[in-house]
Amino acid sequence: MRKVQLILQILFVGLLMAAAPAWIFYTTDLGRVEQLNLLEKKIVNTDNQKNINIIREQLQQKLNTLTPLFNRVSDEGVGKKYSGIYENSVLTKANYTKTKDAKSIKTEYIKSARLVGGETALLDTKGNIIDTNSSSLRRLNFTIAPKFLTAVNTDKKNILIKDINYSEGTANYYMPIFDVREHVVAVLFAREKFSDIPEAIRKEILPKAASNGATFVVDDTGKIIIHNDIKKENTDVGVLNPQLKFLSDSTSENTGILEDVKYDNTLGFFAYAKNLEAKVTVCVFTAAADYSDLIKKSNTYSNALLDKTNLVLIGSVFFLAFIMIVLISTAPFKPVYKVVAALAHVDEEGFEELLPREKKGEYKKLIDSILILRGRVKSSEENANKLSEMAKELEEELSKESTRADREISELQEALKKLGGGKGNQDEESTDGPLTIKKIMETQKGTKANTNMPGKEFKLPESFAGKPNTPKPAENKEKLDPPSAKPAEDKRPDII
Repeated sequence: MRKVQLILQILFVGLLMAAAPAWIFYTTDLGRVEQLNLLEKKIVNTDNQKNINIIREQLQQKLNTLTPLFNRVSDEGVGKKYSGIYENSVLTKANYTKTKDAKSIKTEYIKSARLVGGETALLDTKGNIIDTNSSSLRRLNFTIAPKFLTAVNTDKKNILIKDINYSEGTANYYMPIFDVREHVVAVLFAREKFSDIPEAIRKEILPKAASNGATFVVDDTGKIIIHNDIKKENTDVGVLNPQLKFLSDSTSENTGILEDVKYDNTLGFFAYAKNLEAKVTVCVFTAAADYSDLIKKSNTYSNALLDKTNLVLIGSVFFLAFIMIVLISTAPFKPVYKVVAALAHVDEEGFEELLPREKKGEYKKLIDSILILRGRVKSSEENANKLSEMAKELEEELSKESTRADREISELQEALKKLGGGKGNQDEESTDGPLTIKKIMETQKGTKANTNMPGKEFKLPESFAGKPNTPKPAENKEKLDPPSAKPAEDKRPDII
């Protein structure tokens, strides 16, 4: 078994042993965690509600401050203010076509205008100025003004034809004056300036240092008429924020404070109040981030087994366990490491001293087997060396025998040459081949007796043993016969 496999198996067993109690603890702790989270949420919500109520009160105070400002530009407020002029009995009963009534009309108008204040002008049905309390109005041309023409041609009493620029804080009103026959005999023009209202709207942002706060006013069509960011004026609030489309709905609540409203991609508190007389809605938005120090977030409790502190502790335990497993798993392999290291010196004398000292067990058997195998290898090497030496000796002996044989053959050839010197002797012995060989051998023996080779008996090759039909090579025949001899029809056996 490899070391890695052993470590993995130990880890697997350890995980199995730890998984069961860990799962029981985890499932048991889930109920406790759920109860703690509910309790924490209730406590935080209670504290936050107190702070939210404070924010609500601040928003409501701003609405109470800003909303009444628009009463000045409401139909009811303006009509009430100027009713003393366009309902004046002298102006309604006078004949505007008669010159004698002109003086009384002007006098009564000037007297009533002083009581009302503001910039006003009394116009006839053709748009000509009968009289005015402001010299700046005399430069205006009312004859073709659309709002004036509407006022002249109306048949409704107590109606205001208005042209209001909320961004600049100016408003022009046309109020028809009816006679007793309910015919329009004149038109009262009035100019109101309320620049303080848009200024107040643009300044009243909650809180004062808020970067995402907004205060704006929406008319009954849903158009933003005043905004602290002038670039957003004259835009549809529904387009700017679809969540606020209800502001143009006449059936919606007249006032309210909403939480978690998204305005300009920012969540926060949104408060609004309708001024039904002016037909506008004052809105105040403040981002929740601007009150982050007041709004607390509830802590979420997690399972104790998954708690960060416990996870670190569990991780440390597993790390230490892994180190211990590695160390423990190394111990069984130490003898193997020593054996492997010793095998590198198997051919040295101190090999046995390098092997581990094991008294019993499988490693003891392994070491004994290695020693036995080493002894056998050494014995084989010694035998191989002996065989090698014997082979060398045999090779040397064979070399000597070969040399001796070569020498004997050379002597034999010399003897044959000597025997081949006399022709007569050759003719006498040609009839008996074996006898000739015998004589040659005897002669050779006599020659050997005079040499320095005592105890060595010369043996002819088998070809000299009297085989008459053995063919004789041409080269040997030339050596035996002299060049001048002509051995015609020589039937003696060939001598090799």
